[in-house]
Amino acid sequence: MYFDIIYCYAFVHHIEYLDALFFEISRCLKRGGICRFLDDAYSPIWQLMKNTLIKTLQLCSHKKSGISPENLSATQKGSYRKGEIVQIVQIMQKFEFMSYLFERICFSASMGGRGIIKLFGGSDYLIRGGMPIMKGLDNWLTRESHFMRENLTRFIWEFDK
Repeated sequence: MYFDIIYCYAFVHHIEYLDALFFEISRCLKRGGICRFLDDAYSPIWQLMKNTLIKTLQLCSHKKSGISPENLSATQKGSYRKGEIVQIVQIMQKFEFMSYLFERICFSASMGGRGIIKLFGGSDYLIRGGMPIMKGLDNWLTRESHFMRENLTRFIWEFDK
C-alpha cells in the first residue's frame, strides 16, 4: 500500500532508530508524495523551566496521567538539537527524499497550550481564545530577539519523494 501524504505529529523525537522510520516512510510513500512532521525542538529555556520552575507541575502531571519510559527519556533529552538535524538530512538523502524544509515555530503558543491543557483539562474555549494572543506574542518576540528564535519549541520539517 502506498500513500500520497504521510503526516506525523509529536512522536518522532521518541524514535531511537530514525533509519528504520525513514525506511518505512520511503517504502510507503508514493513517488511524488509528501511527508510532513510537527515535533518538538530543543529549547534551552524550556529545558531550564522543566527542571526548575515547573518541575513540580510536570511531576504531578506524570503521576496523574502516567508516562512511558520512552516519553520520560524524550522529555529529559529535550528533543532535536541542531546537530541532530544534520543527521536527519543525511538519513533523508540516503532514502532519496528531496526538498527538505526545517523551520522552528512557537514558544508562547506552545507553552500556553500545554499549560491550558495541564491546568484546565484542555478547555477548547481557553485554547482557541488564547492562541491568537500567544501567536502574536511569539511573532513579536522572535522578530526582536535572536535568543527567542533559538528557543522556539516546535519544529516543522517536511520532505518530498
